[in-house]
Amino acid sequence: MRQVRMPRIFQIVGIIFVLFLFFLVRKLPAASGTSTMTPFKLVIVFLALYCAVDGFALQSRFRRVRANPKVATKSTPVKRWMVGHVIRLVFAIAVSLYGLLLHFVGGPDWLATSLIALGLVLLLIWRPGDAPAEQNQ
Repeated sequence: MRQVRMPRIFQIVGIIFVLFLFFLVRKLPAASGTSTMTPFKLVIVFLALYCAVDGFALQSRFRRVRANPKVATKSTPVKRWMVGHVIRLVFAIAVSLYGLLLHFVGGPDWLATSLIALGLVLLLIWRPGDAPAEQNQ
């Protein structure tokens, strides 16, 4: 139960941070000029969507046990579990940060707000599950 507490704290701090990003987008003006999509803005949107999808895929890669057990490692199932969840939470926050960046470079307001909202949704639907037993593998 103790291992679940730290990711939950990260989740709560992340939710508060993303709500703060919503506040920033509403209070600070966007870049002046047109809100047409340039290649740079499309790259920002692509990176945000990549973070949204890959945050879930990377977590499963960290859970796997190495094929060569003879190699000395400090990795434990609990550490791999924790790293996977932290990566997922960081990628969800990154989606919102890309939305903030899109706002400041003059991207469409609806798209910037949608990316920030997507990051918030990813943080809200995240569940840590049960931590593995504290034994080396």
